[in-house]
Amino acid sequence: MNFLAILFISSLVVFAGKQKNVTPLTAEVETLHGNRVTLDSVMRANKATVLLFLSESCPICQRYSIRLRALMEEFTKQHIAFVGIFPDTSTQAKDVQAYKQKYSIPCEMFIDRVQMCSESVKATVTPQAVVVLPDGTTAYSGRIDNLFEKIGVMRSVVTKTELRNALLQILSGKPVGYKKSKPVGCFIERVR
Repeated sequence: MNFLAILFISSLVVFAGKQKNVTPLTAEVETLHGNRVTLDSVMRANKATVLLFLSESCPICQRYSIRLRALMEEFTKQHIAFVGIFPDTSTQAKDVQAYKQKYSIPCEMFIDRVQMCSESVKATVTPQAVVVLPDGTTAYSGRIDNLFEKIGVMRSVVTKTELRNALLQILSGKPVGYKKSKPVGCFIERVR
C-alpha cells in the first residue's frame, strides 16, 4: 500500500512539472539544501537572468567553466544574474557542490529534478544558456559560443559569442539579434 501511495505522489510531482502554464518565473527548483524555491525574485531584481543548464558529468560543461567564470565576472556587476540549473533527475546536491568548487563557478546552483524550469524554457542539452528578462520572457536561448562545432569537435578559436552578444544588446537597450542558436552538449534526459 505504501508503495502505491509513493508511486501516485511521484506521478503527481512529475505531472506538476509538465503543466503548460509554468514559466521561468514560476518554475520550482531545489536548492542544494533541499528546499523548493522559484527564481522569480532573482529574475525580477536584475536586467536579465542567465539560466545555465549544466551537468556535473558532461565533459562539455566542464570545458566551459573558464568561459562561464569570465562571463559572470564581466556581467554580474551590470545587474545580469547567472544561475546554474542541473536538470538531471538523479543529480545529488553533493555532486553539484563538488562541481561548483572544482570549477570555481561563482553563481547560485539549483537542481531541477522534476524539470519544471528546463521544460518551461525548452532546454534540451547541457550546457545551454537561456536569458530571461524580468517579465519572464526569453530573450535568448542556445549555445554560449561556438567553441564546439558538434560533439567531439572543438574549435581552436571561438568566432561567435552568442550569449555575450545577447547580454551586451540587452544592456544597451537594443533587441537581441539572435534569439536562438543550436546548443551543442549532453542531452537532457526527460522525465517520462
